[in-house]
Amino acid sequence: MTDRVLVTCTTVLLFVVPFAGGAGTRGAMLVIAAIALIVHWRASLARLASFPRDIVLPVAAWALLATASVAWSVKPSFSAGELKPEILYALAGLCVFFLAARTRDVAPWLWAASVGTAMAAVGTLLQPEWITPSISRHPVDGGPGYLSTHLVLLAPPLLAAILAGIASRRRRATLAVLALVVLAACAWLTANRIVWLAFAAQIATGVIAWRSSVLARGTRARLAGAVALLCGAIVVAAFAASILEREERVAHYRVREGSIEADVRPRIWERAFERFRDAPWLGHGFGREIVAADFEPLTPRNMDHPLLQHAHNMFVDIALQLGIAGLAIFTWLLLALSVRYWRMLGDPGTVALGIVGLAAISGFVVKNLTDDFFHRHNALAFWCLQGALLGLARGAKRESS
Repeated sequence: MTDRVLVTCTTVLLFVVPFAGGAGTRGAMLVIAAIALIVHWRASLARLASFPRDIVLPVAAWALLATASVAWSVKPSFSAGELKPEILYALAGLCVFFLAARTRDVAPWLWAASVGTAMAAVGTLLQPEWITPSISRHPVDGGPGYLSTHLVLLAPPLLAAILAGIASRRRRATLAVLALVVLAACAWLTANRIVWLAFAAQIATGVIAWRSSVLARGTRARLAGAVALLCGAIVVAAFAASILEREERVAHYRVREGSIEADVRPRIWERAFERFRDAPWLGHGFGREIVAADFEPLTPRNMDHPLLQHAHNMFVDIALQLGIAGLAIFTWLLLALSVRYWRMLGDPGTVALGIVGLAAISGFVVKNLTDDFFHRHNALAFWCLQGALLGLARGAKRESS
């Protein structure tokens, strides 16, 4: 019974996680899954005891520092309010997916995540021109940045699972090509430029990881390299086309704030450095918009530009929130995950999981260098993916032993 509840809750969660307005459903699914695990607390604790300790330490340090920062935050109530969506939900997603991960559930999880992402993309495309009344006060997916970041997280597990065998041999290539086309189309619709560099980073990371794995030999390795080169060429072409499209689209602006030459980010980062020096060690308090008032005046006023409220770089935002201490802990967490996934490359049963983990982290980092989407439903998707990969690796090792 517990397994059925976990599968249902996690599948529904993956379906709604691309939707910005699905916070209530996401929270409900996490709560129900957690209750199911608590009911059988002995078995849950036994399985949770196998959670990698090299990951537990930085995760615990991150959660504790974020919670403690309420004491010195410049906006204590704001920081306290951010703990539930950004820390409590993150820890719940990490633990629930670690405990729920089963190989047989990968296919329904990916179907749910893929269909949900496609529906979020279509809903954003149709609203508000075609859907009346509006189905949401905000963009369905939270905006193009959130959707493009979600695509970066979805791409590695989706393609790896198809190629690893959730489909028959005759259908794998067809499904993989179809998935690539749909992912590329959704990414193009976001009009986001950095997403293509994130995809390129994932391809490069995936090739390096595959070539370093125990399975990289013979014809399969050469074929994988050739396919990766083809995908890389397509991604580079798409990146160049996205730049040209953006430049053409903003050419009629009186002041070309959307162009590369007039990009507002250098001014944002300069202002962020000024605020960082005010509290370099422990930061101003947890929450991405903790010093939003300092960035809002930089918002371009002569065009329909979103209000600037944070530093538009994941690492800079973390430094502003939690200082050097928080930046060190977050870097420790990413390195610990990367080392764990790299070690998986030495076991035939976990090679695919290691490649997916490394590719997801590299793409996520690159995607958040010019903005910060380690926030709300994207952050929850990141944590759920890590829990699922670590849980699947635990199951694979137990089966092999």
